[in-house]
Amino acid sequence: MKEWLRTLTEQYGAALDEYLLDPVEPALKKAYELGRQAIAEGVGVLEMAAIYQRTLLQALRTSGDPEQVPAIIERATVFFAESVSSFEMALQAFQSTHQALESERQRYQEQFDFAPDAYLVTERDGTIREANLAAARLLRISQNHLIGKPLLAFLSAGHGVFFNEQLGRLERGETDQFEDWQVAIEPPAAAAFPGAFTVAAIRGVESELLGIRWLLRDISERRRIERERAELLVREQVAHAEAEAARRLAFLAEASTLLAASLDYEATLASVARRAVPYLGDWCFVHVVEDNGAVRCLVTAHSGASDYPEVNPQARDLFLPNPNSTGGIARIIHSGKPEIVDITDPWIVSIAANTAQLTLFRRLGFKSALAAPMIARGRIVGTVTFVVAESGRRYTTVDMALCEDLARRCA
Repeated sequence: MKEWLRTLTEQYGAALDEYLLDPVEPALKKAYELGRQAIAEGVGVLEMAAIYQRTLLQALRTSGDPEQVPAIIERATVFFAESVSSFEMALQAFQSTHQALESERQRYQEQFDFAPDAYLVTERDGTIREANLAAARLLRISQNHLIGKPLLAFLSAGHGVFFNEQLGRLERGETDQFEDWQVAIEPPAAAAFPGAFTVAAIRGVESELLGIRWLLRDISERRRIERERAELLVREQVAHAEAEAARRLAFLAEASTLLAASLDYEATLASVARRAVPYLGDWCFVHVVEDNGAVRCLVTAHSGASDYPEVNPQARDLFLPNPNSTGGIARIIHSGKPEIVDITDPWIVSIAANTAQLTLFRRLGFKSALAAPMIARGRIVGTVTFVVAESGRRYTTVDMALCEDLARRCA
């Protein structure tokens, strides 16, 4: 007999002897406590019955009085009934818990089976353990026939290596879930379709992988919407490009008309510059190279001219280039090539003709510039410059080509 069972037998015998001598409530309460102790030690009802029989026989032998036998048996029976009452209560609690768990399991099963999304539960290796009705419908196979099949069998060829790599990551505990894992699903008796998995690991108390939950969605409609959105974006981009091209052509056509409308070269260029803002920039400057090589600011225009006294003809000298600088207007005149410049303070310092001009450029908030040479009969006769300030736009090579075209027409 095991030591703890021998100890329990001795305790039961002592408590029974006490009750047989004086059958009062405190003595009977010990029977109930012994029953609870027995349950805690894992003793069953049959073992308790064996203890009862052993201790009863011992009590009868100790008594030695045949007339006391009925009373001893009656009291011993009451004592035994009290000792196993805790078993009955434990059984009732177990049955109640079992019933609650069974109801919960049934509720879970119903929610699982009738969920609108396709759910599967697999073993660690991807073998299907459970599948709901939505999964069966999506994979075109009955629930019963899904059980025991490898989930990989429903994926198109080429997914095997990555599928096993992902299972390996779950097994090693590197991750607990994957979201929007896109795959090609191939049901055995239906057309393939694009699908997406959301995957979650089922882990035990020591974080070991016990199984894997899978949520599968048919993303055919999502793919269709994405294609349509992409096609719409392309059409919008094409339409925007066509509209922008049309605006450029209209602008150049209007500039050509203005250039041909008057023999007054300076007035004509001023009209073109005023028309060019704010289409190509917030500011427009036209500089010309005199016969002696000096550079003069011929035209100054701004989209909000009334707010800027600097656009007055009397203020044009404020925008004369620094004759000692190799950047800015001087660079365009020297190279004969158009240029886009992101204006920074060090750049302004390098091209400013004097302190007053440096202060002016900083106050006007120049951010980006686009300049192109005016070339006539192979000679550079000036430049057309557009500057961005408050609008904050960014120049592109398309803008550069337009500026070059305008500069050619102005020359």
